[in-house]
Amino acid sequence: MQIAAQKAPNICQSGWLPSGMAPEVIDHKTACRVQDEAARTWKVVDWIVCADHPHYPGQFVARLIAGHPLPYLLVADSLPALRRQLPPGLTRLPCRPEGMVEIWMLRRYLRVLSAALPELAAQTQPQFAVRVK
Repeated sequence: MQIAAQKAPNICQSGWLPSGMAPEVIDHKTACRVQDEAARTWKVVDWIVCADHPHYPGQFVARLIAGHPLPYLLVADSLPALRRQLPPGLTRLPCRPEGMVEIWMLRRYLRVLSAALPELAAQTQPQFAVRVK
């Protein structure tokens, strides 16, 4: 018996939310609030950055992930503009799974993850999301 390899779903695609949950484009202030709420509940909170989302072709999209994908999206015409919308307290991870541009994780969770995965800690670059006024 041969087992077929399954390709992991691409969370950058529009159909990756639970049934009945529609994406919601938010601003920086709302992103800060929902990230804080998610961090109180979940052990890992991160933002996945993708390019050319089916609903936003030619733009960059960041989706909040906290235990599972949430409907909240940040959308911008350029990667630097999208990074300015991200909430503070994030570190960019060096890995880039297929279909993703970047992954940003809350620094406090990165310390815990890095302790469990020393090779990740050695690769993590000190690039932080900052808000430019």
